[in-house]
Amino acid sequence: MESRDIHCAFVEMDTDRCEYLQNHLMPFQAISGVNYSIACTPFSEGIDELAKQRPEFFTGRLPMFAFIDPFGATGAPFSAGVSASGQSKIGSIHQL
Repeated sequence: MESRDIHCAFVEMDTDRCEYLQNHLMPFQAISGVNYSIACTPFSEGIDELAKQRPEFFTGRLPMFAFIDPFGATGAPFSAGVSASGQSKIGSIHQL
C-alpha cells in the first residue's frame, strides 16, 4: 500500500447492510489506490481486528480519519474507537 492510497474500512454488524456494502463496493476493486475492507461484526470486535490487520493506521505511521456512526456502534463505548487507535493523531472521530 502506497502512502497516497485510500483505505476505507467498514464495520457493520447487520448482515443485510453488510451484504449491501459488499455488493455496492465491489466495482471499486478495479480502481488503483482505492482499497477497502468490510468487517461483518460488532464495532468493538471489528475495530480491534482492523487494528491487527492494518497496524500502520493505528501506530501513527499514517494519518487516519474515522467517522463513527453514533447510531451504528450500538453497545460500544466511544472510547473503543479511541483506545483501539493507540495514537493521538486521529484526524477526527465523530460521535453526536
